Amino acid sequence: MLSSIQEEEIEEAIDYLAENLPKRKLKKINQKIKNKDTYNLFDFGFGLKVQRLLGKKFDWNDQILFRVWRMLVIKAARKVD
Repeated sequence: MLSSIQEEEIEEAIDYLAENLPKRKLKKINQKIKNKDTYNLFDFGFGLKVQRLLGKKFDWNDQILFRVWRMLVIKAARKVD
């Protein structure tokens, strides 16, 4: 899954999301994870927004974006909180 993405790109993507997604949303995600309330952690529209945002900065195909965006958002949420 991540084999075609360099580790530096992953870290850059996490930082990019932490800087460009609403802090309130990231903090809410992190709080839900801490409370083990991960049901409905992300809504469909949010996933599309994240994939579009990443697609503007990184030259990743749609399949990779679909597979990695959740993990990147979780790591960005932990970074913000």
